[in-house]
Amino acid sequence: MGDSSAQYIHLVHHLIEECLLFNMSREECMEALSKHANIQPVITSTVARLTS
Repeated sequence: MGDSSAQYIHLVHHLIEECLLFNMSREECMEALSKHANIQPVITSTVARLTS
């Protein structure tokens, strides 16, 4: 995995943590990141699973 891939995963993980601070569900988080950060829901779901 390249450095930029690791940075992207770290960014997505950080954004998921921000969603948690707002008491958002996984579905709400996936929708918000898709809409506001242009992150595909499958990426959010995968990173959430890998980092939990």
